Amino acid sequence: MGTRRPAKFWPQLWATVVRNLLLKKRDTRKTLAEVLVPLYSLGVLIFLKMLVPNPNFPEVRKPGRLLRIHHDAFPENHSVAVVADWLNANGTMGFLEEINTLLAESHQHPIRWIKYSNNSELNDAYHNDARNFPIAVIFHTDPTSNIEPL
Repeated sequence: MGTRRPAKFWPQLWATVVRNLLLKKRDTRKTLAEVLVPLYSLGVLIFLKMLVPNPNFPEVRKPGRLLRIHHDAFPENHSVAVVADWLNANGTMGFLEEINTLLAESHQHPIRWIKYSNNSELNDAYHNDARNFPIAVIFHTDPTSNIEPL
């Protein structure tokens, strides 16, 4: 027997591609399922992503008008975590009391403010019981330094 020449790459590739195309052509249902099931699954995931609201609120840098806060935003005890410089009398507590006054005037529940001195205390409390901290407010400066009233 004689020795064979080694097979070349391109003819082998072409033969494999033709073979796979023939197999796909013969079994069209399976081929359609291979294409359409991932597209359908991706469409369902995109639809669900659009359906579920974003649980993270954007950062608020400027005060705006008082809006009705959706009842799902707060836990049952209506508490909000607050980080501020409590050692210096910087007006943060008065600002928070003014917010509660405005809420009471608009017939909404007042907010129970839970005070924390720094972000690490807030993070520790959040990781201990995340369900009681859906919203946190961090004051870097005195909120009463803005001359405009609420």
